[in-house]
Amino acid sequence: MSTITKIFIIGASLFFFGCLPKETPPPVVVTDNVTEKISTWTDDQRNYWVTLYFTRMSHDSAVRFKYPPEHLFNLCKCIVDVMSMDYDYETFMNDFNKQPIDPMNAQIVYDVSFKCSMEEVQLMRMKMQMNEQEPDPKDAI
Repeated sequence: MSTITKIFIIGASLFFFGCLPKETPPPVVVTDNVTEKISTWTDDQRNYWVTLYFTRMSHDSAVRFKYPPEHLFNLCKCIVDVMSMDYDYETFMNDFNKQPIDPMNAQIVYDVSFKCSMEEVQLMRMKMQMNEQEPDPKDAI
């Protein structure tokens, strides 16, 4: 066999093997086993507790000094939103709406309040940084 025939056979073999479709395994679909939480609270119930927390917190001068009203409202809304996702309304009323509140439940409210407070402080800082940006010279005229 001549060299040209050998090269042709090798080239044709590479061409045909290169053109064969490669079988790929089907893509693996990753499913998250976390179920979506749906609040059982009505809008009126949620709004009532946001208003109640806002009223209670706005009477504290230290809280009033730290948070302007719109940020305090957002903080209270965050607290109630988290609680409404974690507890149905009846459980919330039985466990968190009594005096004196159980220390374990008080710690839960404190943890949720602290988390929401950190988020709101971060949001306040971002807004403050946006307001402190150097003015555009085009706006000076």
